[in-house]
Amino acid sequence: MLVTAQPDAGIRLPEEALEQYRAEKAAATIRCYSGSNTPELLSTEDFARLVRETRPRHDQLIALVGNLLPHRQDNLWRRPPPWAFFVVSEEAVKRLAACPRERHEATAQLQYLFEVASRTHISLRIYDFAAPVLPPSMPFTVTTDVDCERTAFVGDVLAPAGLRVGRDGDVLESCLDFFAELTDYSLSEDDSRAMLGRALLHRRNIAGTRSLSDAPRPAC
Repeated sequence: MLVTAQPDAGIRLPEEALEQYRAEKAAATIRCYSGSNTPELLSTEDFARLVRETRPRHDQLIALVGNLLPHRQDNLWRRPPPWAFFVVSEEAVKRLAACPRERHEATAQLQYLFEVASRTHISLRIYDFAAPVLPPSMPFTVTTDVDCERTAFVGDVLAPAGLRVGRDGDVLESCLDFFAELTDYSLSEDDSRAMLGRALLHRRNIAGTRSLSDAPRPAC
């Protein structure tokens, strides 16, 4: 059951956050560009909590929106699952690899990204630093349902839920165009997974843990 309010504080979830959850639940396909961060839908519980706690404007509303994340992530693993396409900046991978040694959350997050990149309904591609296209400054997600209705959710630090919603017009078209272009200039799925594997090995070597076994790509 979704928690939509925090009774003791009188805080309700912004409608934009609930709308994103509903759109992802009904989606046949999900396209997500996460900017310089790890995609929320692919974040581990501990890493997502760490990100929320280190934000300068951390408050009850941010925590409440964060409580919705596990429900959103469940949508990615329903049966049948949506086709999910992620473009992740190389900066996000480098930042995880460069986290302090004691930040085990970063190691677990890299391990999780490496694992989900093998699932057949998930495409994870890393946007190369050397690519000639300047990526958008804000992350965004575009959902498409079975009736081909599309909705864009664009990151906006000034909005109550941290995002704004667009169903048609320039915002939606810009997101779709950006995503297509970013995908064209990203590493292949196999090369992206190889980069994640190298980053994970680097972190494991720093922490003194066992080496990564690069298993074959399993079926969904």
